[in-house]
Amino acid sequence: MKIELIRRQNMRVYNLPADALVVFSAATNMPRPYKIKYQTEYGKTVTVKVDTILYTEKQKYCGKNVLLFHCQSEIKGNMYRFDLRYYYDETRWELFKL
Repeated sequence: MKIELIRRQNMRVYNLPADALVVFSAATNMPRPYKIKYQTEYGKTVTVKVDTILYTEKQKYCGKNVLLFHCQSEIKGNMYRFDLRYYYDETRWELFKL
């Protein structure tokens, strides 16, 4: 099985709305994405299980509080790195980079 890592500079910005299945930690009350589902620009629905969260950042984006998750998952034998944004106030998820 061949696994390739996609380098950070090859990531494209998508800003696609995503549905997420999350788990909340009782200790920190912070969401942890378990699976995401998004629709491509061609109308295809894609579901991805989040294998690893590399790290998380708290940011302000356009005046809104955002949690940025840097994640990694294996899809069809290849390792993909992607970024998810969680908007606190709006309680919505966005596939930011892939």
